[in-house]
Amino acid sequence: MVAALDDSEALRQAEAMKPKLYLVYLQWVCSALPPPYEKQILIPSEELALPFPEQPWYRFEIEPIAASLRQEDKARGISVDMCIPIFPNTSHPNGREPVKPQPEGLFPYDNCYHWFAAKTVDVRIRARPEGFNETNAASLDVRSEMQIMHYWNEDGPRLRTNKQNSETESDTMALVTRSSREVDVASTTGYGTPMGIGGADVSKPHHREQQDTVGPGDTELVSASSEVAPIQDNQSAHSLDDIDAIDIFSGPNEDTDLVPLVDLWISELSDYLKQEDIPSPLEMFDEFNEIAQVVRQARIRSYAALTAPALDMSNADTHSVSDDIVIEKRRLSEHISH
Repeated sequence: MVAALDDSEALRQAEAMKPKLYLVYLQWVCSALPPPYEKQILIPSEELALPFPEQPWYRFEIEPIAASLRQEDKARGISVDMCIPIFPNTSHPNGREPVKPQPEGLFPYDNCYHWFAAKTVDVRIRARPEGFNETNAASLDVRSEMQIMHYWNEDGPRLRTNKQNSETESDTMALVTRSSREVDVASTTGYGTPMGIGGADVSKPHHREQQDTVGPGDTELVSASSEVAPIQDNQSAHSLDDIDAIDIFSGPNEDTDLVPLVDLWISELSDYLKQEDIPSPLEMFDEFNEIAQVVRQARIRSYAALTAPALDMSNADTHSVSDDIVIEKRRLSEHISH
């Protein structure tokens, strides 16, 4: 992913990373094909028989699969029950029915969930000369897709309500704290009734309603690994805000250097990724963010290297002209004095 940048520092940073395998739900990103032709499979990082044999990579959209309940984030309105178990896992705080990968029994993990409002990311799946083995790939049928949509339609309004309630609590706390400070100032300066309590115009901040994407996860459960040599980005800021900052991975084709390059396995998932080793989705975003930063820094160095000679030449030319002017002034002065 960074080899083509011809930057030794970027290559060193990429080789120092330790890519992990991630379980993901995979969707082929191709606007040219209508929905009936979209491939939907549950897999770990191996292939789909895509109709572009000469292409070095294929672009997909992935949604990470978690091995735990949804992580609570009050600021975003997310609660632990905003998830859907994946059969054979049947555990859920509200008893939600699990989605059932098909064919039955092929999905090997019993602790996995789809997370509501988990960001999806575009990736480039590296092609293989031998193709990809789909023999034992697990997929979700139409019923499961509709089931996911139904639960997400329940979670969307709840998320907005929770978020608004959280913001209201924050506003109240901010007002109480501000009023307390103003009381203290008034008592120590002798200014009578504090403005914050008596008649201050304390406006509530504008509440921007978060629009979380709600819809079925029409993709595949797969295990994907970032490019082994040059890949990854670990900003260890394991928070849901970091996920929001990864929109660059859905960027245009013109900037594919920032789209993570991964290897994919579809069949026999447990041969590549053990249940106890399934990482958090947040780790995947950290990793992708880190490699993107490596690419950005390499670009900055490349630009600086290209512009430095031009600046040096400009400075040299400026000094040369100045020196010539000084010399000519001296000669003119000497001529006049004589």
